[in-house]
Amino acid sequence: MFRACLVIWLLVLLLLKLGAMNGHLGFVVGCHDAEREALLKFKQGLNDTQNRLSSWEGKDCCLWEGVGCDNVTSYVNRLDLHDPSCNPYNYNENDWSWSMISAKLDRSLVELSRLNYLELSCIDFQGNQIPGFIGSFKHLRYLNLSSSNFGGVVPSQIGNLTKLRTLDISKSPHNFLIVDNFLTTYNLSIDFNWVSKLGLFWEVQIWISTEPPV
Repeated sequence: MFRACLVIWLLVLLLLKLGAMNGHLGFVVGCHDAEREALLKFKQGLNDTQNRLSSWEGKDCCLWEGVGCDNVTSYVNRLDLHDPSCNPYNYNENDWSWSMISAKLDRSLVELSRLNYLELSCIDFQGNQIPGFIGSFKHLRYLNLSSSNFGGVVPSQIGNLTKLRTLDISKSPHNFLIVDNFLTTYNLSIDFNWVSKLGLFWEVQIWISTEPPV
């Protein structure tokens, strides 16, 4: 009898501990509502020409294509929507096409505050500027916005990503990073002061040209 009571008590303690780790008493089943809604709002802003996000339905966004969650807390920590058919390092600009087109990077993504991996390469953002809220993902270690047709000024808020180890904002086929001796730019510009705020990089790729596009 004593042994049975001890086993039950240990199970209760285990459940309480798991509940505390998840921020409430009980198990987290699937992803968190706010994060699921944020992903759905982001999807609404995409023209998914190849229906790559057809799996984005149902309550558990952790099971959706391109979405990864923490095994314990079920918070989204990974978003990978790169086009597997896109090779940004071997392309013909005349034949360039995107399987996803977006008017902008929707601010709803700030709900994914635990993100440590964000891969949005080869999505057409139609010359829009990289938004400043990209600097709010304080846990981000990997950021790839290459070949995504961003334009404008690269925001200094990227300097807030002190845990970042890989950054790729290279190769946009229709918007160019042009830097002259005074760090003035054409079409896409960058203030390099934010770089000094970042942590130790494993890899960084910034595509720089010295001539404006014809």
